[in-house]
Amino acid sequence: MRTLITGIQGFIGWHLSEFLKSNGHEVTGIQRTVKSSTDSSKTYECDMLNEAILTDILRNTAPTVIFHLAAQSLPSVSWESPQRTITNNVMSTVNLLRCIQKLHMNARLVLFGSSSEYAPSVEPIREDSPLKPSSPYAVSKIASSLLSRMYYEAFGIDIIIARPFFIIGPRKTHDVCSSFARGIVKIETERERTLTVGNLNAIRDFLDVHDAVRAIWTLSQKGESGEVYNVSSGIGTPIMRVLEILRSKARTTIPTETSHAENRKLDLPVVIGNNQKLRTLEWNPSVSLAESLSRILDYWRNHP
Repeated sequence: MRTLITGIQGFIGWHLSEFLKSNGHEVTGIQRTVKSSTDSSKTYECDMLNEAILTDILRNTAPTVIFHLAAQSLPSVSWESPQRTITNNVMSTVNLLRCIQKLHMNARLVLFGSSSEYAPSVEPIREDSPLKPSSPYAVSKIASSLLSRMYYEAFGIDIIIARPFFIIGPRKTHDVCSSFARGIVKIETERERTLTVGNLNAIRDFLDVHDAVRAIWTLSQKGESGEVYNVSSGIGTPIMRVLEILRSKARTTIPTETSHAENRKLDLPVVIGNNQKLRTLEWNPSVSLAESLSRILDYWRNHP
């Protein structure tokens, strides 16, 4: 099967590419700036705001499935640069939809939204739960989802919307699990003396990236066109528990200090995703949180 991944050198994009290749699928990627890499995938350097170049790539590659991951994906950066985030994320999606429409492509598009689109809820969040974005990044994802829904209804483009919750694993940066792991490695190697932490009472839904890419592939094969699916573990874990597990795996004592600067704007107390809709497609998570955190810690020990 011919697959195309936008943002292929990002965290999920890289893991998805490895998963697809290991299962015998042809993988092509798009990246704004291609990094030197031993990756065997054919990767095109393309700013997705350039509709003409994007059209040529799609015409030449003729993918069966397109995974649209390219985005400015950091909520913190979106507060600093909301214009760039919204322009980049929304217009890249518009261009991709227009290209698929113009070329009359018979391809399935798996579009990536975000759990940050949803309104706060103490109950596990369903796909039909109310939306209330918590950052400019989340606004851009809501806009992209609505545009995709319009193109599905108006032109019959085969679209699935995946809303990942907190996907964790090796290679990821700028999240609490990698920040704790990297801080622990610095203490183990005597480059730091303490680990700085923020709000440890927040509850999050963590899912290992290996389970996430299996879920994404399942959606591309079994998902119902026009539908939204949460990609989540369905389990809420306090940040304190993440810290406890990582400290238990450390090679030395890990002192901590609290800094309110580590807290995010509009930091929600509880975010858990209901994954029953995804489970009906015969997918189940298989990697435990402890196993996932061990992989993250070992990765940063090998990439200090």
